[in-house]
Amino acid sequence: MEEQWEEVLRVLRGNPGLLREKFGKLGIVSSGGGFRGRIVLGWLEPLLELLAECDIMIDYLAAVSVSAPMLARLSEAAVPGDYRRLFGHMSNMWNGIEKAGPSYVFSFSLKSLVNFLNGKPLLDDNATLRKLVEHFDACKSVASKTRFDVFAVNDVTKLHVAISNRDRRVIERPSLLADAVVGSMSLVPIFQRTTVDSEAHTDGGFVSLEGAVAAGCDTIFVFFPYPRHYRKPPQSDGFISRHLGTLEEAASASATFLRDRDRAEMKYWKMILGLRAEVAALKAELRDAVGDGEKKNWLERIIGRFPVLRKILPEDGSADVAIPTIVELYADDLPETLQLKDFKRGDFMLAHGPAVRQMKKAIAKIVLG
Repeated sequence: MEEQWEEVLRVLRGNPGLLREKFGKLGIVSSGGGFRGRIVLGWLEPLLELLAECDIMIDYLAAVSVSAPMLARLSEAAVPGDYRRLFGHMSNMWNGIEKAGPSYVFSFSLKSLVNFLNGKPLLDDNATLRKLVEHFDACKSVASKTRFDVFAVNDVTKLHVAISNRDRRVIERPSLLADAVVGSMSLVPIFQRTTVDSEAHTDGGFVSLEGAVAAGCDTIFVFFPYPRHYRKPPQSDGFISRHLGTLEEAASASATFLRDRDRAEMKYWKMILGLRAEVAALKAELRDAVGDGEKKNWLERIIGRFPVLRKILPEDGSADVAIPTIVELYADDLPETLQLKDFKRGDFMLAHGPAVRQMKKAIAKIVLG
């Protein structure tokens, strides 16, 4: 892999504009997964380094849950060179999490058990989640050229929503974007609901590609920091296993559902984009078929009687429909050890190396063909 990566670097140094040509308008969409967010950091490392080296800005970012604070930081970038500094901040965050252990985010106690038995969230507040966004500068995100969407569930309407740094209310009050990032991580019943502009929001759970497609992205990296096929984590002798076994079972069922939902999203957009490509090809064929004036006049007379047919008549000189390339990344080679409630020392580095190599391989395929 390293030899192939050196070839990528050699090619790009000889032709600095090639990566922008290959990527086109670039989007990144990242799903959640608790401590598996460390895998996202590994995927980002070689990608961000290349973007900074080749002077390429990310055009669109979207994230849910644990990925939200990381991509929120990336949305602060004003120039590609900022990605190196922002990656350093993200690395420091994850180093702090690994050093402190799961208690960095989840401080379970006897009081947590009492809260759970009384139908309340396990934790009394979302201060631990706020720590993950304490350095996020929402004003810089709003001012950035990069669009950033964060997914959450509106607890009032029960709808899965995207809150964006392009929303008028966020532009007027950038702090709402930081609230939305916390809301995207507020997994009930562990955390409290988070208020965003007077309405409660909870963990968004899954991603949507709709914004990336609507933004006209030519290449969309989609990060799923978990194995493609769900494997139930091994039981451990932690606080949850001993006292909250039903919660652990519920978490497993929820993970299965959310991963199925992510897969359904990918299947849907692959189908839609495939149909768009077919329609574009048919329109091109029709444009060639009615290219001469006599045939076109004849078709216009028919359409005059049946106006609904005008939708199928291609305009002269109409541009071909751009169909984005979707690059899916899953953590297939990693065991289910980066769990919601605990992890073993060394698991973060165990996750990082394969993720870096996986991204390098994906980029090499795009650059070298």
